[in-house]
Amino acid sequence: MQLKSQGPKRHMQTGLTLLFLLSSFTAALASSRLPIDSSSDYLCYYGSWDNDKLFRAKDFDLVILEPSNISAAQIAEMKKGHDGLAGTPDDVIVIGYVSIGEDHQGGRTGDGRGPCYWDWGSSSVVYTNGGYASWYLDDANHDKKPDMNGSWGSYYVNAGDSSWRAFLKSSPTGTDNILRTKNCDGLFLDTIDTASPWSPWPYRWMVVAMSDMVGWLHTIYPDKYLVQPRALLFRPRSRHCLRPLDPPLYRRGDVRILLQGG
Repeated sequence: MQLKSQGPKRHMQTGLTLLFLLSSFTAALASSRLPIDSSSDYLCYYGSWDNDKLFRAKDFDLVILEPSNISAAQIAEMKKGHDGLAGTPDDVIVIGYVSIGEDHQGGRTGDGRGPCYWDWGSSSVVYTNGGYASWYLDDANHDKKPDMNGSWGSYYVNAGDSSWRAFLKSSPTGTDNILRTKNCDGLFLDTIDTASPWSPWPYRWMVVAMSDMVGWLHTIYPDKYLVQPRALLFRPRSRHCLRPLDPPLYRRGDVRILLQGG
């Protein structure tokens, strides 16, 4: 891994593929904004960690990572920054990745009622009883099989499904593990755009449920940051709008660290 400097910004280069660009970046804590701004350095790295990478990550103000690839002890060390002391200016904010709109597995059986789809005529969710967990979606072709994201091989889910929320919270790699066991400072809410509100996207009916899910996470983890990409999808409609950074962290043409680890 090679660390390069670009003006005052330092970039962790891995030679791996660009994961995605943030068209907007928002965050919220119980009563305060995420304490970073457009001058802050941030790192998004989903790979495994060794002592060298851990040391270099301490150069950044905020790190977004895959929690399953790092130990609680390593996170604790990273958060203290280079001086090894908590509560000092060089502390690092650590945000754990979680997918809230897609399940990386498509074969969970759950209660067997799924997959489901939205019936626009009756304005209600229809369960196909296809032998899958109730949270999987089948809006694309009604074939009684979970709809798959062809780009990533993950499966779209109903953010309003109570079983999905319980699974997301309590599974071995769920939000309780990320925030309470590994003690990340917050969550990076990926795949929130499953509920993109714009036609003809088949899951646009889920926009209110996705908004409510963000509010639910805020309620059960009031002391943690919630960070979402693609915030423009939801801010005009959401009852739980996440306040934007001022000025925005991401500026068009100013792409920093968004590399996929492996």
